Amino acid sequence: MLLDGRANQWFHQGLEELMAEPLCSSRNGPMRERLHVLTRLPDPRQRVLTIPRRRSNPFFQTAQAVWVLAGSANADWICRYNSQLRAYLDPGATAFHGAYGHRLRGGTRDQLRDVITQLERDPDSRRAVAIIRDPRRDHPDLAPRDPPCNLALTFSA
Repeated sequence: MLLDGRANQWFHQGLEELMAEPLCSSRNGPMRERLHVLTRLPDPRQRVLTIPRRRSNPFFQTAQAVWVLAGSANADWICRYNSQLRAYLDPGATAFHGAYGHRLRGGTRDQLRDVITQLERDPDSRRAVAIIRDPRRDHPDLAPRDPPCNLALTFSA
């Protein structure tokens, strides 16, 4: 499935296709899942949902983008924009376990910088990949409240 264009288009098209999928099971009960979705956003300014009944919070969406790009896992800062996130924080923790930004930028390599460098060197590269899952931290013996849902991100020019 290819979702192309504005966030509002993605939402309607994706929801329509998702509802056609059969129910499957998850740790929280029955759900629908759509695998292998490619999203393309030619204009990043069109990434905020503006569907009235969806009640999207554009301030949180902007703050979340800043939080991820900064490589942060800090709970206090991001929870100022969405207090419901605290439900996914492990007891006593001050940072989120599965925070994407920290995993992409806060480790030994800045993976987003590596992606940019890779695409600058070779705009046709299929090696512009950032890994989110860490097998040392994300295994069945751990049960954090916020395990990362995505495994990796791939980019193209």
